[in-house]
Amino acid sequence: MLRAQHGARWTPVASVQMNVAYRQNIQLYGTKIDQAKSQDALSFAKYQEQKAELEILGKTPQELAAMMPSSDSAQNIADAPVSKAIKTALDNLDSAKTRKDELLKEIVECLANMNVVEELMEVHQGHRAKEEFFTGKKQEYNEKFSRLAE
Repeated sequence: MLRAQHGARWTPVASVQMNVAYRQNIQLYGTKIDQAKSQDALSFAKYQEQKAELEILGKTPQELAAMMPSSDSAQNIADAPVSKAIKTALDNLDSAKTRKDELLKEIVECLANMNVVEELMEVHQGHRAKEEFFTGKKQEYNEKFSRLAE
């Protein structure tokens, strides 16, 4: 076709010369394939070396917790007299805090339910002795707050 179109001006290029670029590309891609194969082999070898470590990533939190080593020294620390004393002191502190909270709640309820205004009106009107009222209220408060100081 090219010979018919160009006639005598057309000179065919030898196959060897025409295929130089193709041969270079074939060699280049062959080299890249060889490099990829060697890299694959290295990657696979590294994977095989680390396979056991990588399997950990597939474990559940419960399985991981079971794998954790237990320490005898941790148990020894928990059994030490100092540790027991600290635990006892913290337990006592918690129970004291609970008692104080209960007493404060009781005092607040007592104060909220107390109708001192009516009693003060009785004192003001003379229906009740002033000293008796204040002494009784003082004693009532002291009982509540003395339990709080325990």
